[in-house]
Amino acid sequence: MLSDTEILKYLKEGEIVIEPFDRNSLGPNSYDLHLDDVAKVPVSSSAVDITKGNIEYDIVKLPYCIPPGGAIIAQTKEIVGCRRKTVGILSERSNLARLPLIFSYSKLLDTGFIGKLSCAIINPNPFPVVIHPNYRFLQIMFFHVEGEVMIPYDKRKSSKNLSQFSINDIVFKPDVEWRQ
Repeated sequence: MLSDTEILKYLKEGEIVIEPFDRNSLGPNSYDLHLDDVAKVPVSSSAVDITKGNIEYDIVKLPYCIPPGGAIIAQTKEIVGCRRKTVGILSERSNLARLPLIFSYSKLLDTGFIGKLSCAIINPNPFPVVIHPNYRFLQIMFFHVEGEVMIPYDKRKSSKNLSQFSINDIVFKPDVEWRQ
């Protein structure tokens, strides 16, 4: 696992990408990620087939009140990436253990991935919960990868999130799906 010193070194070398970067979000062995200012709210009125991805969403601005039994798909404010020598592992921040919400997200940031990370936030409570932009909700820890990765995320044909970012050209291109 990389220390704060190594995370800063890898950022300077371009091996790790965090944009925008805020030094105050760097911990001893992790970096805190923040909620973006938009989210998706599922609004499908018919059965959703997971093999077809036929779910419909409304785009909402945060702050947003998640109703009892409701859910949203949030994303990080930061663009995060690992080039060729690192991998990232995501975790909820410890302060969320006290919140009565359920978070669902991919725990692994593959070598070769760059982009905003998404997370489902589910409210299982009998009361509404308000979420706000810029709230620190996830943390990422980086690890050095031993050996060469044969097919990084950005080179795999089955990788799904390659349309908005390139690992070699870190230029933010707004995701139309999130910004309609």
